[in-house]
Amino acid sequence: MREGSTIRARIFPPMDARVRLLLGCAALGAVAVSGSAIVVLSIATFATIASLAAGLSVGSFARRMALPGALAVAAAVARLSWPGGQVLAVLPVGPWAITVTEAGLRAGTLAGARVLAMVAVVLASTAGVSAASLLGAARWLHVPATLVELASLMYRYLFLLREEAQAIVRAQSMRLGYAGGMQSVRCAAAAGALAFLRAYERGVRIHHAMLLRGYQGELPEERLPRLERQQLAYLAIGLVLLAGVVRAGSGAY
Repeated sequence: MREGSTIRARIFPPMDARVRLLLGCAALGAVAVSGSAIVVLSIATFATIASLAAGLSVGSFARRMALPGALAVAAAVARLSWPGGQVLAVLPVGPWAITVTEAGLRAGTLAGARVLAMVAVVLASTAGVSAASLLGAARWLHVPATLVELASLMYRYLFLLREEAQAIVRAQSMRLGYAGGMQSVRCAAAAGALAFLRAYERGVRIHHAMLLRGYQGELPEERLPRLERQQLAYLAIGLVLLAGVVRAGSGAY
């Protein structure tokens, strides 16, 4: 098993974070400009397969897609009554009625498919890749250094903020802070305020510590090596597949 995995890794090395980011940006652009729901859903399917191939379990993928799926349904339903074309159906919803038109069905399907496809592409671009690799790839793609540094600091200390909030909630629970309805609301509000104050104080201390260590407005940049031929081949194959999907689905529903 291990020898087989090693041989496969040598023949097909993992995809570089820069290649993933480039393919992800290209796929997001195709989803944004395409007017065909078939093209968008095809990209979402490829992104789903890529996420699972990168090591993301089916259950984890489903959990991460649950909220975007609900948003996709809401976006689709909100557009069902758009004017244009013939009326396909009238759906009674309590005291109201939703008139489904041909143009509304097209617009709703496309909107819902775009939501699902964009989230699936983001998951495929980040599955199995460390945050440091993604930030390094973003810097390599000449994303403004300020945005990269902010994202790095936010990711680094987001978990500390969560630990602070969990410690506050545990302390409140031990003092029966969530015993009743209104008491729970007051405790939740107090926990949010305390977490914000602690995060602000910690941010000030971190800034002072960075200044004492020679921080002058920019974090040290790691120079990434050039992309190897196999990575360039991955990029070329991905772009060709994406162009083929967009070309084949142009003019379709």
